[in-house]
Amino acid sequence: MDDDETPQNPAQDVSDANLLYYNAFERQDLELMSQVWEHSERATCTHPGWPTIHGSHTILESYASIFRGPQSLQVILTNEHIMVEGDFAYVSVDENLVDQDGNASATAGLNVFVLGEDHRWHMIVHHGSPIVRREG
Repeated sequence: MDDDETPQNPAQDVSDANLLYYNAFERQDLELMSQVWEHSERATCTHPGWPTIHGSHTILESYASIFRGPQSLQVILTNEHIMVEGDFAYVSVDENLVDQDGNASATAGLNVFVLGEDHRWHMIVHHGSPIVRREG
């Protein structure tokens, strides 16, 4: 790796990659979503309420299906926590989702990234789980 390619702030680079994922989701941009994900069979995705999907090809097909739907969502991220260990990183975050009618819900997200040979962080895992409000 050249000095020009040495990550100066890996946590910021991971945060930027994470934001790219949510920008692709909000914009319903499959090409941008494809740039976010590592293209491999080790890629794994669990959309809220869906069974787990393996392999980047199948994952991107799932996003294409979601993007063809009638709903568009704004995602407001809170409680972001980033951990970087060498070429591996994860981001835990609360995804506050607002639909076009103003209805809101929340999902806990866990995104795992690896540093690719291209010196960019690529998502290999996304797991979304609905946050249920608890009484008491």
